[in-house]
Amino acid sequence: MNYTNDLKALSDIVNNLNRADKEKYFVDKCEKMFSSLESIIGLYIDYATRENKLSEFARKQIESSRFSINNKLSETVNSILNYSDKRNLLESKGFKEIIYYTPLIMSDSVLEHRRYDPENISEELRESASKTHKKLISDCSSRRKDDIIITSLCKVLYEIRSNMKHCGKTPYGPDADKSKRDEEICELVYPTLSEIINILLQKPNKKLLLYGTLKQGQANSSILEKFRGNPKQVSIWGFIEIENELPYYTFSISSSQNEIPVELIYNDGVSAFLSKLDQFEGSKYRRIKVPFNIENDIEIGYVYEKNT
Repeated sequence: MNYTNDLKALSDIVNNLNRADKEKYFVDKCEKMFSSLESIIGLYIDYATRENKLSEFARKQIESSRFSINNKLSETVNSILNYSDKRNLLESKGFKEIIYYTPLIMSDSVLEHRRYDPENISEELRESASKTHKKLISDCSSRRKDDIIITSLCKVLYEIRSNMKHCGKTPYGPDADKSKRDEEICELVYPTLSEIINILLQKPNKKLLLYGTLKQGQANSSILEKFRGNPKQVSIWGFIEIENELPYYTFSISSSQNEIPVELIYNDGVSAFLSKLDQFEGSKYRRIKVPFNIENDIEIGYVYEKNT
């Protein structure tokens, strides 16, 4: 990775993301994804501080001890994403759905501070509690610079993160709609959150790691021939078991010396083919993110692991 080669930290990040993929509810998926995102932010901010790559705004925030988590996120996203990444994110279906979503996303912190009645929220209170979402919409409609829009998006994401931590207690009794509201909003932001993490991890959805019959020259290699190009030899951590003459990989860094040689396919077309490949591999395998070693650098890609 450009900003870290910390195997343990990257393993914790992908383990959380892999657990998120298995969750049924979007609130639980997003909870684990936000946890991974916060780890990524920490790694990048440490790197940028060390290498003197922080923006002037970020340096001033640190000096005044006001460098909030949503500002750290916008610093990370705006620094790592290139112009094309930002344009694609802001033109994506998932982002547009956030912009057009109604009712507006409200801050639970504002609602609770105002001791709201969930059955009778005034228009004035709705207006006050939805300022962050309205700012994002305004920035988009005013065609402001991408960095400014992304900063507003990051504030919305972390308002949602904050909302997830509130329990919904009010002076008038529990907010009966809060769980439903949180689930709906987490489903709304899930695609955008996923894409941000994908880009921050240098697009693992375009990197496929092969160790069995899909490898070049093996029985099923033709399935991926159009994506193969010039595959590279890299290694992943874990172990392989043979069952009924088929190899099953399990990810583990319990022994960092236990590296398995695999073939890396890096191709833009891989991401659109992954769902078909999932069907081919069947229920005995599941696709997960793992760190891999490429010329003494650590990157993240997809591999098929034994489904337990």
